[in-house]
Formats: sequence, C-alpha cells, structure tokens
Amino acid sequence: MACKVLMVSPCESGGHPTYVREVLMAVHRCGSECEVAVELLASTALDKPFRCAPYPVQCVLPSYPDRSAMGNAQYRWNQFLYPVRVDTKVIAWLEKHPEIDGVHFQDYFNLGSAFKIGAYRKTGKWLAFTVHNIRSHRYLPMGRTAMDAMARIAWRNCDALFVHSEELKRQLSKFLGLGHPRIHVTPHGVFGTGNPVGVQDLGARLRQKRLLFFGAVRANKGLHVALEALRELDGFSLTIAGGGPVESTYWNQAASPLIDELRAKGKNIEVISSYIPEESLHTLWDRHSAVLLPYSDGFRAQSGVLFLAIGLQTPAITSGAGAMAETLRAHPVGEAMRSNDARGLIAAIHALYARDLDELQRTLSDAREALSWDRSAHSLIEAYIEMNRRHAARSVSQVSAMNRESETYR
Repeated sequence: MACKVLMVSPCESGGHPTYVREVLMAVHRCGSECEVAVELLASTALDKPFRCAPYPVQCVLPSYPDRSAMGNAQYRWNQFLYPVRVDTKVIAWLEKHPEIDGVHFQDYFNLGSAFKIGAYRKTGKWLAFTVHNIRSHRYLPMGRTAMDAMARIAWRNCDALFVHSEELKRQLSKFLGLGHPRIHVTPHGVFGTGNPVGVQDLGARLRQKRLLFFGAVRANKGLHVALEALRELDGFSLTIAGGGPVESTYWNQAASPLIDELRAKGKNIEVISSYIPEESLHTLWDRHSAVLLPYSDGFRAQSGVLFLAIGLQTPAITSGAGAMAETLRAHPVGEAMRSNDARGLIAAIHALYARDLDELQRTLSDAREALSWDRSAHSLIEAYIEMNRRHAARSVSQVSAMNRESETYR
C-alpha cells in the first residue's frame, strides 16, 4: 500500500532543521522500495541550504516573529499567536491536498497544539509526533501546569508518537498516563560524518585540554556546572559556542559572573555567541578535547549535541539526564557523570583521561558506523505503513457502518 507522509517543521535555521533534513533524506532513500514518499512543509524563511532536497519542500508556513522589528509587547503577543497561525496554515494546506495520508509533526510548541488538534483530526489524516522534549526547555511564568496539559491533549490525540530511546519512551508513557497512543523508539542518527583532510588525531586533541560547551545556553544545559568545575581543573580551558545565551536572566545572573571570576583568575574561556555554520563545525570541534553536556535533571530529551560529537569523533562528558546515559551505556564514547554537579563533572573528566586511547578511538568510530539515520528511517517507515493500514481499515469500517445504517432507513 503506497503511503505519502507530510513532515511539518517551521524551524528556520540551526540544529533542528538539520535534524529534520537528515530524517527526511533517510526516509526518502529507504522508503522508495515500499512506496513510502515524504515531503516537508516549512517556513517561508527556511534557510536556503535546507530547501535543496530530493524530496518536495513546501515553504508556505509563516515566518517566526522578528523581535528587532517590533516593540517587546508586540513581539510577545505575536510570539503567543504564532503557533495558532502556523496550525491554521497547515490545516488549510492539508484540506487542499487529499493525496497526503498522514502528518508527522516535528515541533510541539509550534504545531499540533491543543487548540487545533480537533481540526487536524477532521482532515482525515493520521497524525504522528516526534516528542523531542517531554518537558519544555522553558515554561512561561506560572504556566507549567497549563503547558503540560496542552502537550498531553495534543499528544494523546495522535495515532503514534516517536521518541529516541527506551528511557524516553518510559518517561513519556508516565507523563501521558494510561490510554496513550503507541510510542515507537526511532534511534537518533549521527551528524557530521564527513572525514575532512587535516583532522588532528585524538591523542593530540586530548593533550590540548580544551573543553567545549556547545549549543544554546539555557539553565537546564548546566553551563554553571562546567564553569564551577573549571575552577578545579588545572591546565584546562573552555569554549562556549554554537548558540549564544537564549535565556538572558540565566546568562546575566549565573553564567556571566562565573566567567568574569574565572578569567580574573587566569582561566582561558572563549565565548562564541554567533551561530556556527555547518561547514565550520569541523574546524571548531577539531581543536577541542571533549564536549561537556552537564544537563540538569529537568532535561527530558535526547541531545543532538551528543550525536554531533559522535559524528565529529569527539569524546563526550554527559550527565544522566534524558537519554544520554542510555546512549553511553550502549556506546561508551565518553563518560557519564555520577552526580550532576561540579564534583561529578571533574571525576568524569579524569575518568575520560584514564581511558585507553586506542579503545576510546575505536568506540567512537564504531558508534559513528552503528548510529546511522537509515536505522531510524526503517523504524519510521514501519510505523507509517502500520498507521496507514489501520487508518484505511478504519475508513472501510466507517463506510460499511454508514451503508448498513442507510439500508436500515430505506
């Protein structure tokens, strides 16, 4: 049975569109044999590199509000309305495209909202959702209960949900309660698997003792833990790069004062606030020894940075949050912290430096080979086909019931 799936993602630049592109490329590549086709519904402001693809890309969704073009109050209001505007556009597009069998959402707080989930159901498509964050990275003031309730409404009204590990499946099941849709585990794939000329060997990189904190700086990413650990790490330096401080209060009150204190004591801390283009990632990562992911217990997701580290053959130090420790148990590409504080991070760094270098390099190489996007794509394709069959059977059953009811009244 042929199946046509629309993947919806309004994110315009950065790591998430990169993830969506990798998923779509793999499903497009692996789905042709079983007649599964995919296309992307994206923002009108989607970055150019993500528009060129072997699958159809429809850039019709409204762009995210531009903060620089309006006052703070207007920006907040437009930010609040943005998810509803996106949902309205997606539903209108689906009503004009009967050839679409199912919809796969990639972003919750922009799409699949509780306000519009009923309208999505009325389109007659099956609905699936990749739950990247069981708990939001950031809650509105006094809004945790309401935002969690909205997530439950949207996700419980889908036909299937996807997560990236067995631990996240367990956590999501607990979050949703009894009667939730089937949850499928679709393993995360590895980013940045190219092998550029001139890459330093792992031994040389470790001797440099340069640590990397990569990605958007939020409170739940634990940058303050990394900075506190740096006080006690003689000879180590730290680079903070890749996303900038997206939570200004946390940056100004927790991170920036620690950076100033450590610099005053002679510690080398480099801050790169601008976005790092994909083509520049190898150059940045190749001059670092390990990446630090001391995320807090409130982080209920899989880390894309961890899979970028594997792709770029860089050891990782992670907390036990989300699905990271589960990944390290299967593929020991670094060390997991025993406690989510500076002491735990210091101990994990020392443990990394005590590892056999050949064994660590071999583990990184093996993980890069094993964690392919095709593996994830096959899991998605199986779920798509299953949902398509169930949906078709349900439609036939409903038509039969309507015919029987019509016969009764003749």
